[in-house]
Amino acid sequence: MSHEHRVSFFLYAHAAPKASFHCPFDSCGLEMGVALHAFNFANKIRAAIGNDDGAVMSELLKSLTPTPSGWSSNTSYCNWTGVKCDDSNRVKTIHLPSSSFFTGKLPSNLSSLSQLTTLAIQSNALTGPIPSFSNLTLLQTILLDFNNFTSVPDGCFSGLTSLRTLSLSGNYNLKPWTFPTELSHSSNLFHLDLGNTSLFGPLPEIFDMFTNLQDLGLYNNDLSGVLPKTFAGSSIQNMWLPYQKEGFSGSIDVLSQMTNLKRVYLQNSQLTGTIPDLSNCNALFDLQLSYNQLTGVVPSSLMGLSSLKNVSLDNNMLQGPFPVFGEGVKVTLDGTNSFCLTIPSEGCDPRVSALLEVAKGFGYPLRLANSWKGNDPCKNNWSFIVCTADGKIVAIRLAKLGLKGTISPAFANLTYLRNLYLNGNNLTGTIPDSLTTLAQLEVLDVSNNNLSGEVPKFSSEVRFNGEGNVFQIPYVSISNKVNRWWIWLIIGVGVALSTPAILYLSCTMWRKYKAKVKRRMLKKNLLHEIGGSGMLSMVYGKARKRRNKEKTSNEVEIFSFETIVTATNNFSTANKLGEGGFGPVYKGILSDQLEVAIKRLSKSSGQGLIEFKNEANVVAKLQHTNLVKLLGFCIERDERILVYEYMLNKSLDFYLFDSTIKNLLDWKKRLNIIGGIAQGLLYLHKYSRLKVIHRDLKAGNILLDEEMNPKISDFGMARIFGLRGSEENTNRVVGTYGYMSPEYAMNGVVSIKTDVFSFGVLLLEILSGKKNNSRYHPDRPLNLIGYAWQLWNDDATLNLIDPSLNESCNRNEVVRCIHIGLLCVQDQANDRPTMLEVVSFLSNETIKLHQPKQPAFFINVEESELPNSRQEYYTLNDVTISSMHGR
Repeated sequence: MSHEHRVSFFLYAHAAPKASFHCPFDSCGLEMGVALHAFNFANKIRAAIGNDDGAVMSELLKSLTPTPSGWSSNTSYCNWTGVKCDDSNRVKTIHLPSSSFFTGKLPSNLSSLSQLTTLAIQSNALTGPIPSFSNLTLLQTILLDFNNFTSVPDGCFSGLTSLRTLSLSGNYNLKPWTFPTELSHSSNLFHLDLGNTSLFGPLPEIFDMFTNLQDLGLYNNDLSGVLPKTFAGSSIQNMWLPYQKEGFSGSIDVLSQMTNLKRVYLQNSQLTGTIPDLSNCNALFDLQLSYNQLTGVVPSSLMGLSSLKNVSLDNNMLQGPFPVFGEGVKVTLDGTNSFCLTIPSEGCDPRVSALLEVAKGFGYPLRLANSWKGNDPCKNNWSFIVCTADGKIVAIRLAKLGLKGTISPAFANLTYLRNLYLNGNNLTGTIPDSLTTLAQLEVLDVSNNNLSGEVPKFSSEVRFNGEGNVFQIPYVSISNKVNRWWIWLIIGVGVALSTPAILYLSCTMWRKYKAKVKRRMLKKNLLHEIGGSGMLSMVYGKARKRRNKEKTSNEVEIFSFETIVTATNNFSTANKLGEGGFGPVYKGILSDQLEVAIKRLSKSSGQGLIEFKNEANVVAKLQHTNLVKLLGFCIERDERILVYEYMLNKSLDFYLFDSTIKNLLDWKKRLNIIGGIAQGLLYLHKYSRLKVIHRDLKAGNILLDEEMNPKISDFGMARIFGLRGSEENTNRVVGTYGYMSPEYAMNGVVSIKTDVFSFGVLLLEILSGKKNNSRYHPDRPLNLIGYAWQLWNDDATLNLIDPSLNESCNRNEVVRCIHIGLLCVQDQANDRPTMLEVVSFLSNETIKLHQPKQPAFFINVEESELPNSRQEYYTLNDVTISSMHGR
């Protein structure tokens, strides 16, 4: 019987209806036996015809290098090590351990293994695209993490209805791709790990389809947008979503509905709003929310959560009383939080409590939290607040800030309040009746909001403006004591008596107007000269448009030269803070008593115009707690001046290299400074809209605020890359001798690893209290890096530690930081970690660090030994005056 006939017989026999079969012959038993034998034989034949497993496995065997142990073309693939088959020789499991570190590619037709249930080839070096697994309905486990795959095809995971575990983490070379929405059909999914896989964009609203999902890992990607509302419908227990390049935004309110949560990792994003009530998350024990923009008061429900063991809230904008957690809870609250006190206490000042209630009505907006710090609103110069000399709040100016929410009755607790401006926002609800109890209130402006209801009956002395709302009854916008006919009489008499004065004033105003136009044209020409159509021109346009509007916090201001002269007491030497390569820096006090740092570019500096343009362009775009903030600039006459926020505690080198005061930098402060600098650099390299290379990171360019938090400054030499740029050559090498990486100093190659090298040098200086350019060996002129490497090889690393730290430091933390520092100063740029990795190393002690190679270090040279064959500018570790030419 031919092959075709046998198959046909099988189909015929299989199709025969059993219920109607009645054999009329005595030989029926024999015939049935033959038929059943043919049935089984044909079944195997059919399986063989549709079975491409052998071809797929043969292709996999040819691709892998080295050949896996126990794999051979001379033996059945079902007998290969790590391969399991069913009774029909269909492949069910492929498991290759990482011990041999296989290279190669997975077959593109892997989806032909239709009986496959497990594919585990993790921690190898496989390359190429990940093959499609579409319609492998029996596939339960995919473990391909820590390989070198390059792409994921569209629809790769379609139809995987049995899938329970999917891990692709650590495939750093994948092309950017979006979250695979086809997984919504994998309702059995239990564990999903796509960390470090180049995911980008927002997460889809499909997580309520994952009713069995417990572990979600999407860390170290480029995800953005808000946290999906459908998280609430999932069963997620462990959620790892930290370190996104772009960062999630919006609130974290959805966490309150995720009642199965045990671990939450949402660090290093752009999340805003308040911490929600998590009292229903009674299994939550690890909550990591550091380095976001969360505001408001830490809820008592969180502090009282009995399951909580670890909580990290540092580097947010949290407010109110210092939180107190239960015994045994490890808490991290360092950084830029705005608690009224830095230690547990009975509570905040009554004025602070009232203003916090006010902010609560608006949803604790970030712009208020940015400046509402400390326990004395008047002494600490809180924004938008006016006080008397004896600390009474008499005016609150919150106009045109885009505020949402409602007007809090707590305004009434500020009993000395005279003027309240809330106009030009998006406020809703009613005006609280409690505001009528403010006995000294003179002005209440709530115009141009979305307020409704009845207007409370204020005293006739109150000037009330409610235009642009939907109140139920009319209101009187001027005092009832003044009748309309008196108004017209006063106007008429005034016009008759003052006509000559009006003519005089008109002429005067016309002359001033012409002069003002002339000044504006001069400014515009200067701006065009230094900024073209770039950021400065845009800033100038914004400043002109808001002529009669209040300046918002993210806009820079154009200062007149007269204002700068007054602020610095005519550039008095008593106001001088220091001298940089491009000019002096002065302390200034503006008319509103705001202290500022004023950088006046030297007219004799050949690079001054370039650096001025560059610094203003760069810093105006950057917003981060660990970067110094540009407040404005002045470009009148021949002056080019930048105005920065004032840093009370000067620069890091002021403390670090002075033996008489370095003890003020205990280990906790130094560790906080290290972490803050790392976060600032990470923002420049990854999170800002453009990739920025600082190129002159050093102790003198790290400023310290009143709480000793670090802020990176001096962006005159910064380099901006496009979104995809990562490296370039420059014929103009700038920086500080001793902090420059070898490839940059010698060949002009600049990349993010240039800053990583400088960070490594700075890290070693912070740990040792020593300058890199000093000499640390009696026989050989080793610098600090060489000295640290020698101690590392001699297993004497602790000898590097600054003696002033002996009482306060954690030796294990210090040694780990030295290890990280040595990794950052490796000779080859590719051997240095990224700042994203550095931040992970610093924040997670469980990450294992690989052994450093010999780093790049230079022998010490005297200043006289530096080349002088052409005009070059160097820094000798203190003051930046550098600009070298790359070879």
